[in-house]
Amino acid sequence: MAMKGWLQGVIEGFYGPVWKPEERKELLRWMGEKGYNAYIYAPKGDPYHRERWREPYPEEKLQEFQDLFRVGGEANVEVMMALSPGLSLTYSDPTELEALWKKVSPFIDMGLKRLGLFFDDIPFELRHKADKKRYANLAEAQADFALRLLEKGKGDGLNLIFCPTYYAGEPDHPYLIELGRRLPEEVDLFWTGPAICSPAISEEHLREVWKAMGRAPLIWDNYPVNDVYMEPELHIGPYRGRDSSLLTGTRGVFLNPMSLPLASRIPLGTAARFFSDPEGYDPDKSWIEAVKEELRGKDFGDALIAAFKEFAEAVTISPLVPEEPPLYVSFVKEFQSLLNVGKREEAISRYMERVTAMKRAYEVLREKGKEIPLLQEISLWITDYGRWSDAMKKGLELILAFARMESLTDGKAREEGRKIALEAWERVKILLEEAVSWPTVTCGDTLRVFLQRILRGMKGLI
Repeated sequence: MAMKGWLQGVIEGFYGPVWKPEERKELLRWMGEKGYNAYIYAPKGDPYHRERWREPYPEEKLQEFQDLFRVGGEANVEVMMALSPGLSLTYSDPTELEALWKKVSPFIDMGLKRLGLFFDDIPFELRHKADKKRYANLAEAQADFALRLLEKGKGDGLNLIFCPTYYAGEPDHPYLIELGRRLPEEVDLFWTGPAICSPAISEEHLREVWKAMGRAPLIWDNYPVNDVYMEPELHIGPYRGRDSSLLTGTRGVFLNPMSLPLASRIPLGTAARFFSDPEGYDPDKSWIEAVKEELRGKDFGDALIAAFKEFAEAVTISPLVPEEPPLYVSFVKEFQSLLNVGKREEAISRYMERVTAMKRAYEVLREKGKEIPLLQEISLWITDYGRWSDAMKKGLELILAFARMESLTDGKAREEGRKIALEAWERVKILLEEAVSWPTVTCGDTLRVFLQRILRGMKGLI
C-alpha cells in the first residue's frame, strides 16, 4: 500500500529539445488514463527554467502554461513547475528571492501548489563572496534560501519539491544529512538512487536514504530518459529493477522520459502497471500489453506488433539493461558454435533465418511508418535497423560466395568465384566503415564485431 498522498509522476527534466505544447498536453491526458497523478515542468532546454531563471516568462508562454494547468485539471494530474537557479544564484541576496517570487507568482494564480526548486548539476561549492562570508557550506546556503521562499509562499499554501546538488550515490553524505536536518520535514527531497541512472533501486538503499534525509525520499527516476551521452539509445524496454518498497518507502516516483513523447509512453505504460501491482508485475508481459495499446489501438494488427517486437530486440541497451542485445549475442554464439563443430550448413541456415526476420520486420515498420506517428518519431533507429539488416544480408552473401568458391575445382571457375567473393567482401567492408557515422546504437556492438570477425577470417582465404 502506497503512502498517503503518494505521487506517481512524470518529470519533463531532460536535456535537449523540449516537447511541443500539444505533445505535453496529450501526454497529460494519457497520464490521467494510466493512473499518474503528477507532472513537473522542468526541461533543461527551456532557458527560462535554468539560465534565464530571473526573467519572467513571456505572455505567450504563460498562456501555454495556463492551458497546461487546465488540461492537467481535466485529467486529474497535478501540474507543477520548477526553476533551476543554482548556476548563477547568490543565495544571500534578497533581490534574488524577489526575482524568483515575481516569476512564480503567475503560476500560483494558475493553481500551482508545489514548486520545484532544483539545484542539480551545478558546482558543489559556494562561488559568490557574499555567500562565502554568510554561509559555512552549500547545504546551509540552499536551505536558507528555501526556508525564506517557503515563508514567502506560506500564505498561498505553496509547498516545495527540492532537488539537492548531491542527488545520487551513497546517501551517507554530510551535505545531504545537513540539508535534511535544516529543511522542514514537509519539504520533498529528490533522489535518483544509487546512480544518476540507476539500474536498480532496493529496499535497503531506500532505508539508507530515508535515514540520511530524515524523511522518505521522492524518487527522480532517470528512465526512460536518453539525453546527453545516451542520446543514441532508444529506451523503450519495460520498467524493471525496482523494489516494491518504492510505494512504501518513498513519497512518490517521477519518471524522467525521453525527448520522444510517444515512444516514452511504452516504458511509462509498463511503470504504471508496476505501480498498480508491484508484486504481480511481469516486465515482459507488461511490455507486450503496453505495445499493443500503442499499436493495436491504431488497428494495424498482429503483424505490426510482431515486427515491432523483433525491432525492439535490437534496442535493448539502457541504464536498466546495459548489456548487449541478448537476441544478437545468442545468435552470434550459436553461429560460431555450429561452425566450430563443422555444421556450416546449419550455421548458414540460422544466419538466413536471422536476416529474414530482420528484413521482414524492417519492411513492415518502414511501410507502417507512413501512417503511424510513433514509428515516425523513432525513424532514426528504424533506419539504422534497416541498415544493419542490409549489412547482415551482405555478410551472408559473402559467406555463401566463399562457400561456392570453395566448392569449385575448375581453375577458371574458381578464379571467377574468388572475384565474386572479393566483391562481396568489399561491400561488407564499406558498410562497416559507413556504420561509424550511423547515429544510433541499434544492435549494440554485437553485429559490427561479428561482421568484422567474418571479414578478418576470410581476408586471407579469398
